[in-house]
Amino acid sequence: MLWVVGVGLSEDHITEEGKKAIRSAEKVYGSRRAVEVARRYIRGEVEVLSRFGKEAYDMIERESEFKDVAVLSTGDPMVAGLGRFFRGARIVPGISSVQIALARLGVDLCDVIVVNAHSRDDLPENCGRSMLILAKKGVEVDFPGRRVTVLERLCSSQERIYEVNGSFTVKDDYTVVFVR
Repeated sequence: MLWVVGVGLSEDHITEEGKKAIRSAEKVYGSRRAVEVARRYIRGEVEVLSRFGKEAYDMIERESEFKDVAVLSTGDPMVAGLGRFFRGARIVPGISSVQIALARLGVDLCDVIVVNAHSRDDLPENCGRSMLILAKKGVEVDFPGRRVTVLERLCSSQERIYEVNGSFTVKDDYTVVFVR
């Protein structure tokens, strides 16, 4: 059995279904951060993934034919997460930074366009709608005349939410940008 489990941004965000999947897995894969979040529920062998890609995903799928395997995904596996890379896996949702950011802002998901800028350096043109951007360090945000809210390190002791005037460079990998 292969599960891809969303572990959210903190241990409090792991669902009961996610905890059960993690506990029952003989082998658990995940980034250092995802493993740290779920550490309390891991009973099996752990492998921290430092490289993600087709080769690693294929190897994990082959291993899951012989044992129960869980792949941990920070946030939600189907929101810019690992869920889309595994065929036939049981996907267990988690709470994503998108949901946390929108809750902090009091904005409905149906009123925004979500942009994944984790794996790209360019952003879409000003589309006239509100955008929630999952950003990485170094991304240039330039929306002159628009109100921009920066949400850094959500759900951590270093959480910070502040407004900027249209243009800035993202300073932290764990940043969500809201453009009104």
